[in-house]
Amino acid sequence: MILDEPTNGLDPAARTRMLQLVREMKEQHGMSVVMCSHLLRDVEEICDEVVILNDGRIVHHADLEEERRANRRFVELDVSGDDSRLADALREQNAEGVTEGLTWEALGQVGMNEAAHRKVAAYSKGMRQRVRLAQAIAHNPEVIILDEPLNGLDPLARA
Repeated sequence: MILDEPTNGLDPAARTRMLQLVREMKEQHGMSVVMCSHLLRDVEEICDEVVILNDGRIVHHADLEEERRANRRFVELDVSGDDSRLADALREQNAEGVTEGLTWEALGQVGMNEAAHRKVAAYSKGMRQRVRLAQAIAHNPEVIILDEPLNGLDPLARA
C-alpha cells in the first residue's frame, strides 16, 4: 500500500482513525506500507524503517527501532527566573536545550509573538505551520527540510 500524506488536513479524531486503519492493514492483513509524510510522529507510529530523500537522492536510511534504542532521552524543564546560564550548563553535561529567550526569538522569526499566549487550538492551520517551523528554528539546526511549507497559509503569510 502506498500512502501520500494520509493524514494531511484531517482533524485529530480522523487522523487517529486513519493511523489506526493503516496499522490494522499492516498488522492484521500483512500489508507492506510505503508512506510519504512530513509528520514524523505519524511515520514513527506506522513505519519500521525511514528513508529521507533530498533532491531525489537517499540521504539517510534508518531502522526506527534501532534509532529508538540508541536515542537520547528528552526531558522538558520549566525554569523560573533567569535561564541565561542554562544552555551553558546543559552543554557541559553533553546535553542540549532551548531557553525561553530562544523560543521567543524563533516565534518572532515566524511572526507569531503576538499570538504566542493564545491556545494552540485557536490557531489557524497556517499559524500551526509557523509554530512548527519555529520549533525547528529554535534548535538551530544545520539543515531544515520543508515539505509544502506554504500549505495552509493564507495569501498574506505566503507573501
